[in-house]
Amino acid sequence: METREESICRPFDAARLRLAEADSFDVQRDELGHMLHQFFRLVELKGGVEILKSEPSASTALAILLFRHKNTHEITRVAEPADVFIDTFTNLFGALIWDAPPEIAGDNRFTAWGTDSMVGKPALGTMTEAFNQVLTLPRDNSGAV
Repeated sequence: METREESICRPFDAARLRLAEADSFDVQRDELGHMLHQFFRLVELKGGVEILKSEPSASTALAILLFRHKNTHEITRVAEPADVFIDTFTNLFGALIWDAPPEIAGDNRFTAWGTDSMVGKPALGTMTEAFNQVLTLPRDNSGAV
């Protein structure tokens, strides 16, 4: 029987592979949405927002949390191949990069959580980095979410 952590990692990895194999940026955004869902499940399993705020090694994870309740079509845009380099081969030229709609950019946590530093960065690479940051954290057994 798989653990709760494994039940999160498996669909995250599957969505990451589907994103790389996607034949359109809309499908990539859909798969990024699946990755974000599993990421948020993992954050909750590990102890929630407070654990990320207290852990310097999880800075990318904390920055991405502000995108939680947004549609991936609102928080990403397509960068031209010459504008950004990603280290994962995908079936498309160009890459999804993070963007910030006004309601996120106007949030006081935008700078405090480092979300401003995510704008313009490749979504796939930073999403994977954030997931791995949370994955390495010890599980919070206090019951806090």
